[in-house]
Amino acid sequence: MSKILEVLKLIRAKQWIKNGFVAIPFVLSLKFLEINFENYVNLLLAIFCFCLVSSAVYILNDLVDRKEDLQHPKKKKRPLASGSISVSTALVLFTLLISASFFITAQHFPPKASLVIFLYFLNSVFYTKFTKHFAIFDTIAISLGFVLRVFFGIFCFETPISKWIILLTFTICLFLAFAKRKKDFEDGCVRKSLKGYTKVMLDKFIVISAVLAISCYVMYTNEMVNLSDNYGFTLTNIFVIFGVFRYLQALHLDTTDIGDSGIIIYKDLVFLINILLWGMSLIGCLIFS
Repeated sequence: MSKILEVLKLIRAKQWIKNGFVAIPFVLSLKFLEINFENYVNLLLAIFCFCLVSSAVYILNDLVDRKEDLQHPKKKKRPLASGSISVSTALVLFTLLISASFFITAQHFPPKASLVIFLYFLNSVFYTKFTKHFAIFDTIAISLGFVLRVFFGIFCFETPISKWIILLTFTICLFLAFAKRKKDFEDGCVRKSLKGYTKVMLDKFIVISAVLAISCYVMYTNEMVNLSDNYGFTLTNIFVIFGVFRYLQALHLDTTDIGDSGIIIYKDLVFLINILLWGMSLIGCLIFS
């Protein structure tokens, strides 16, 4: 049982929630309303493929960083750094995961989807070896990974979505990535890219990316109002603005752990309720439009 738990830690099963970005085109195109069992199977399969490739990337990252992780108060407890899982076992798992991801994608989805998942893997490898060591480039690479998740969903379900949603994905992920770097900076984390940041600089980057994210969402809702004459979309901006403010509040007051993107979702009930209300109101507007 303990071995299974260590494997789950190695593949970062808790981080699979990030692969929900693959479902964004499926939801915004309202394909989930179609009474079609195959659609839902394909959705789960698409998310599963990204869970496999992202877990493979996490293993690769831990293999490369295992010596560096030993110097970190939290990361030294990771399976590879602590020695609870051997390097050879990790390599076998990596090979199985990445092979299964590419194979399933090629068998069940269009060629463009395979290209996207390959680009995601390439971006992740490049991040592990190079870009994560350089300020700004590291956060851009992380954000690009989420944009590729959205594109994967677009090509898997053949449902194009607004360009503003793609830009929103990029900017909101930049916001979260800079927030994480700020937390790393304050915690004294050993990370090469932090040499290219200062606390004041990160505060400015966080504000800029937050404003850009809100602006992209405002443009999306404005576009939807123009297309549907449904002014309910405009009201959903309230939840987005509040969510950004709540996240910034948690960051500056240190009221919750946001060391890893997404952790705040589990620990801040108000933030979670706000996300649910936003999701329900947006879907409601889409349906009644």
